[in-house]
This record gives sequence, structure tokens and C-alpha cells, in this order.
Amino acid sequence: MSRCIAVGLWTGLALALARCGLVYAMDYWGRGLDEGLTRWRTAERVPWVLAWAIATGIGCALLVGSGSSARTARFARVVAAAALMLAVLSGWPLDDAYHVPGPGTARGMVTLLALAAIALAFAAVLGRIVRADDARIGRPLSLGAGFALAVALLVAARFVAGDPGSSMTVREVARQVALEPDSWTVETARTDAPPHAASVTPSLAPRIDGGELPTLVMPPPCRVSFVVAPDENGLRLHAAAGCDLSVARAFASAEAAPTIVFRVHIDDRIVLEHRRTPHAEEDDVARVWARIRDGSGLEIAPGARVTLETAFEGAPPSAEVAGRAAAVGFGGLELERRSERPRTRASTERPNIVLIVMDTLRADRTSAHGYARPTTPALESLARRGTLYEQAFATSSWTWPSTASILTGLEPGAHGVISDPECYLADELETLPEVLQREGVTTAAFACNPLVSPTRNFDAGFETFESSPDRFLMSPQMMPSILGWLDAHASVRFFLYLHLVDPHELHRSRTEDRARFAGPKPDDLDEHALHEYAQRLLADEARTPEGGWDPARVVPEAHQRWLSDAYDAAVASGDHALGEVLARLDELGLTENTLIVFTSDHGEELLEHGHLQHGQSVHTELVHVPLVLAGPGVAVGARIAAAVSNRHLAPTLAQVGGARLALPGAIDLRTGTREEPLFLATECGWWNGARDVSLRALRADGWSLHCRLGEDGGRLYDLRADPGELVDLAASQPERVLAMRQRIEEYERAQNTLRPSSVRAGAGTRELLRATGYAGDER
Repeated sequence: MSRCIAVGLWTGLALALARCGLVYAMDYWGRGLDEGLTRWRTAERVPWVLAWAIATGIGCALLVGSGSSARTARFARVVAAAALMLAVLSGWPLDDAYHVPGPGTARGMVTLLALAAIALAFAAVLGRIVRADDARIGRPLSLGAGFALAVALLVAARFVAGDPGSSMTVREVARQVALEPDSWTVETARTDAPPHAASVTPSLAPRIDGGELPTLVMPPPCRVSFVVAPDENGLRLHAAAGCDLSVARAFASAEAAPTIVFRVHIDDRIVLEHRRTPHAEEDDVARVWARIRDGSGLEIAPGARVTLETAFEGAPPSAEVAGRAAAVGFGGLELERRSERPRTRASTERPNIVLIVMDTLRADRTSAHGYARPTTPALESLARRGTLYEQAFATSSWTWPSTASILTGLEPGAHGVISDPECYLADELETLPEVLQREGVTTAAFACNPLVSPTRNFDAGFETFESSPDRFLMSPQMMPSILGWLDAHASVRFFLYLHLVDPHELHRSRTEDRARFAGPKPDDLDEHALHEYAQRLLADEARTPEGGWDPARVVPEAHQRWLSDAYDAAVASGDHALGEVLARLDELGLTENTLIVFTSDHGEELLEHGHLQHGQSVHTELVHVPLVLAGPGVAVGARIAAAVSNRHLAPTLAQVGGARLALPGAIDLRTGTREEPLFLATECGWWNGARDVSLRALRADGWSLHCRLGEDGGRLYDLRADPGELVDLAASQPERVLAMRQRIEEYERAQNTLRPSSVRAGAGTRELLRATGYAGDER
């Protein structure tokens, strides 16, 4: 008996080592995942895999060493033992589905067959050992040595599993020098072109480092310096020399262009020297930013003086040439502080956070909110195990301001990301991923909307940020990266931000969803008709001779129906993507320790107020968005009727992460809500035929007032009797209109006092808007 137990113990040790080795190989070599996290995740398995394998090994030894000696009976016992060993080697049924090879794929089937052969060989050898008459066989496999090795493996695994792989580097911008003119001294400058902050775009090529950056523009010759304060320790200097694309386009050839020299000095040492001769025929690769240490920056001591210089090489050019070469300087000019944070583990008290923003999704087109068509079964399932907020509103009706509110917890007037020209998320703002990262939370973002990008600093606080620089990506294009990231980081506590865009124009959808909800596209409907129709409606082409409004003058009714159905199909495709993410969380065993949040940045108008797309107003269909929370600390099956804003997400999720965003009026959506006025804004509004105007709305006490800033009056709606905001009651309620306008104006002034410094967008942003089909009217 003792011999069977000893042999079984060693068999179990071999099985455990084989299983853990297989998991490591699948992740590190097979899937190319991070080595540190793979090692950590493998080590975490050792205790339970070891216990399972040892129990299996001893059981198999007893099984094959007992019973009838008939060949058929022995073979049956060997096969049974092999089946038990195969369960350990494959991980079924105790391990997560992601690490259990199966017949679903060719690789899985080959792996399973190979493991079956190994298990059968193990069982056959085990049977020979325990039945052998020669006592010397199996003698080295002593019981004591086996237990000693098992204990050693447990201690080693505990040591390795105590470290989540590797610590992460947290980067914090201490000073964004270009936006702090009081901090620099102008030593030399042209009187007609002093240094100033602006956006510079060296290149529009999406795959090179030539994108738009806030820049200290220094028309040559110019010399500017600043000093690192004595108490500013542990800083790195970042700077990138470059010329705006307008400069290159101003010169037809290299012979006609001046050569511009850029230098960065730290005290008396030159740390960057770069020469450019910008001209129209220049290759794109030559237009990239020239960065200090190729972007890694340079450590800089307290008290050091940094001097920035631009100059023309050789004889000074004419005033006309110098004027065309003015938009040059140093982009990304900042002092950065780095620190190391250990990665942490998730628990029900400190869960992972997955925040999914489905761009352009209006609440009333989701079956979770009662829509008759089954557009969102995955969202319905999520709502059943969490809380659905029936009256959730975005702060704005288009992407940039609303997404910035989600990430900062601020109103658009306070964070300043409000328009095409003003679309940079200032470094001085504290964002949700930044506060979570400081708590040891691994952060990642996958943005399918090119407007949500590092170019506009939306990557602040994210260790990983994946996006397209110049086009929308549908969920199937991004999902492999998303699921792969989840697989690689299942063992660490994480914040995952997904910005998906399936319902966005062109309302693309999966083939099966298009067939279910919309059917074939009308032959006379052009692929880009939605955008063209939207622009014609904004141009007032639906106005009737009698002064009324008839969208059918622009959009044929058959096209109206199909565009509406195509939107539903796109919503269903977005919901399918949500289902994929939820399924992978289940497979990885993360659901119990993960808070999942689903919402949208804004809705979509489908002719309810005579228009298409979004951004042109702040009516309900554009700002009423779905919001569902599910996971630890969230009530199950609850529906909250109180109105809430998407700006409440950042402070709520910061508290979940163990941090805090000190914001006025912040509430924790998990523990209760309170009725409060909601302020809505867009700088891209349409009002009485005028485009791109500043519109504001206030929803309070059952009423909604829409107004244009700088203009008296407004449009008043009784939300209880008219939730669709179709009947204007302003003429009959002048006192209410006046009182609500005063509240809007007071709130606007208060928010504007909080707005950080920023720069206007440059050529890169304008080109992106044109490339994505909006020609400066992106929403």
C-alpha cells in the first residue's frame, strides 16, 4: 500500500508539473503574452493543481495496482486511470475554459489527442511499476522525498505568486511647459512673431510619428528658457522638434526652402539638435517629430536651466520666407515624473472595472429599455444581474465633450473639450485612469473611434492605449486585441475602457444583424447618403414654402425607414460585441470580481426633430443614454428612476478603485442617487437655421429648457406630458423660461472658471474630420 501511495505521489507531482508547464507554454509561447504575468498566473495555479494531481496520481496507482489480473480488466483499469490523468493534464473541468484545450479548434483537438496519448503512457507505466515484483523498481520514489518536493513546489509557487509579474511605471505630467507662459523667459524673439502655444502637425500620414501636438511655437530666430525649480525632483524632460505641415507646403522644393535648426540645451549641454528643410516634395518620414532620446526623455536635475532655440542656418532669409516658416517649435514640451507601482489583485472588495462606451447608442432603441425589437439581449442579461438607470444622460450630444466628462467627472465647461478647435484633454485635469493607476490598477483602453486618441491626450493614465489614427473600427476588427488583452491580464486587477462604435454612422452591422433588422439596402440609397442627408437638413433644405418643416423633402420615406432599421441592426451588432466581452470574462473566471459598466457617449437623431446624426441639439434622443452597472456592490435586478449624468461615472469608479476624485456634486451611483438638475451642452448646435452655435439645456423639476447662449428666450418643454420635447411652451411660461435661463447662465459662469489652459486644434484634427466624412462637423 505504502509503495502504491509513494508511486502515486510522484505520479501526481509529474502531472502537476506537466499541467503548469502546459499552461505556461500556451500563454507565453503559444499566445505571446507577457512573461511576468504568465509566470504569475501559472504559479497561482500550483496549489490546487498540485492537490488535484496528487489525489489523482494516488488514486490511479491504487486503481491500476488492484483488482483482477486478467488482461482485459487490467487494460480497463489503465484506460480509466488515463482518463483521470487526462483531466488533470487538460485542466477539465476545474480550470477556466480558456486554458482547457478542446475539439473546437484544430489546435485544440491536436493538443487534446497529444495529452490523451501522454496520459495513456503515464497510466501504462504506472501500472507496470505498482505491479512489478522487483522491489527495486520504484524504490527511488520514496514517500518522504515526494512530500518534500511537493512542499518545495508550494513554497516556490507562493513566492512567485506573491509578485504580480512586474511593477508598472506610472507617468505623471508635472508641468506642460508650452501652456505656462509665465514659467518661461523669452531671450530672443521676432517682434512680429513672438513665441506662443498652438497646435502643430508635421504630417498627416497616420502610421508615422507626425501627429498633432500642443507646441511652443518659436518662429526663428527665437530663444526661450525656463528653470526647473529646486524642489522639482525626479523629473524627465520631453520635447520634440518639428515644423507644421503648412510650412512644408509653403515651399515647392528644397532649393526654395530655408533650413531650420532646433536645439535644446540643459545648462551648457546640447541634448537635442535637429535640422529640417521643409518643402512640399519632402518624404513623410522626414517630417516626423525629432524627440529627445527617441521619445524616452531625459532626466533633469532640480535647478537646471532648459534653453530652447530655433534658428535659420546660414544667411538670414528674406522677411517673406521667414514669415512662411513661422509655425515651427517644440511639441510635447513637458516635465514628467515617473514612479513604480506594484500591480494588485482583484477581489470582491477591490474588483476589476470594465467600462464599455457604445458610441451613438440612444437608450430608447435598446430592448433593455423596453424597445419592442430585440436589439440588446446581452445588455438585458447584464441588467438582470445588476442595476439599470432609466434616466441616464450624457453631458453633451457628441463624442469629445461627453467622453471627456466620462473620464474626468466634469461638465464640458469645466474640462474644456468642447469643440472641434478645443478638443485637447488638458494634462492638469485628473482623469479616472490616472487615479486608478496610482492605486496599482493595470489600465488599458481600446478605442474604435479615431477622435478618442492619444493625439488629444485621451490616453492619459492608460498603460495600454490601442486606437486607429484615421478611421472608425468596427467591433470585429478590435475584438481580438480586446480579448487577447483580457487573457493576458486575467491575474491582475485592471481597468479596461472600451469605446466601441457599431451604431455610429455609417450604421455598419454584421451580416446576420442586417438581415434580421433591416434587410437589403434600397438600390437608390448611396452608402454615404446618411451624411449627405444630414448636411442637407442642416442647410435648411427641408423647409417648406409655407415656413414649415418636412424632412421628406430631403429624405424619401423609404430611405427613412431603412436608415432607422439599419441603425437597429448596428445596435444589435454592438450588443453582440458586449456579449463577447461578457462571455470571455466568464471563461476566465473574472465575473465575480469585476464591476461592469455599460453606457454611451450620446444618442442619435433619426428625424424626431427634423435632423439626422448627432451634435446639432440636446434633445432627448441625443442625450438619453443607456447605463447599466453590474458586479460587486451593485444591487441585483434594480431599476433606478432618478436622473443621473454620465459625469457621475468617474467619481463612482474612482471609489470602486480605492481612490477619490474630488469633484463638486459627485455621487456614488452604486449607493444611491438624488434628483438634481442636469445641464447639457453642445457647441455644434443648429438653431433657427444657424449652424455651429452654442446650445445649452437644463432639465429640472419635470421641465426642459433649450436655449442659445447670447440670445434671449428659449424653447420650453413639459417632460411629464411631452417626454419627446415636441411642443414648445415658452410663450406661455415666460417667467419659468427666465428663471431657468438664469440658472443656466450662472452654472455656465461657474464651470468656465474651472476650465484649464489649452490650445486650439491644428491641421491634424481638421484633416481627421475630413477623412472620416465630417469636414469639420464631427460629432
